[in-house]
Parts: sequence; C-alpha cells; structure tokens
Amino acid sequence: MLLPETDPARAQDVARRILDAVQACPEFSAAGVTASIGVCVDPLARLDVDALLAGADAEMYRVKQGGRNSVAVGSRTSA
Repeated sequence: MLLPETDPARAQDVARRILDAVQACPEFSAAGVTASIGVCVDPLARLDVDALLAGADAEMYRVKQGGRNSVAVGSRTSA
C-alpha cells in the first residue's frame, strides 16, 4: 500500500490498524494467521516505487525476525 505525503507516525498508525484488524478476525485467529507489516518512509520523496517496496520488505523481514505479528518502520533516502 502506498501512502503519498504521509508522515512516519501516520503510516505506522495505518499499519497498526491493519494489524489490529487481522488480530480481531476470529477466522484468522482460529487458523493461527498473524501479520508482519513493514513500512518504508522516504522523507525526501526521491525513491521510486520499487525502492520503497524493497524498504518495506526489509522492514517486514525485520518484524519476522523479531517475533512476527508486529509493525516495523524504517526510513530510506536512497535506493
């Protein structure tokens, strides 16, 4: 999901709300489904979509390594 012109705190809030919705779904809970969400922020608005997605992917894997079912926010200014 791309959130243009969104500051890091707001992006984290959106990710947290998605995580909360996944956790609140009884079917997901019953199946043991969790969510690991990575957020990448580009404060200088210089990155292309591929670089932003790569940053978000890296943050998601950081969440998975730290125990899953959480949100991680990172910042990049270059690809």
